[in-house]
Amino acid sequence: PLPLHFPHPTTNAPQVFVTPLSRRKYNTDGTIKLDLADQVAATIVAAGSIKARYIDLNKGSVTYLEAIGLENATKYNLNADDFTHLNAAGSVVFGNLVSGLLGRLGKQFREYTVEDATIAAAIAAGEFILPSV
Repeated sequence: PLPLHFPHPTTNAPQVFVTPLSRRKYNTDGTIKLDLADQVAATIVAAGSIKARYIDLNKGSVTYLEAIGLENATKYNLNADDFTHLNAAGSVVFGNLVSGLLGRLGKQFREYTVEDATIAAAIAAGEFILPSV
């Protein structure tokens, strides 16, 4: 991994870039439409330009969404026809994914964010979960 660079000027905390969460839009073969590829690439380039770390939320969310399929993925929609924004349960699931990705960057992140073990296990297994919120 790249060394941390350009810490926040006030807190001295490391900066971490986050690629965008995938939209829940599927191709006919069940794969996710990679309609945010330009934004993902730009995020990674921007992180590299200042030697900052990044987490690939897009990759993680695509993997999970392809595993659970369209029918289950729509249960995370804010509204029935909104495949971009998340409802409360979706926010919990993908927030948990962010927590896990940050935790992999090191102890300094695990001190401030903790994954829910049940949700993390479901994501890792590619199993649909709808937490009550």
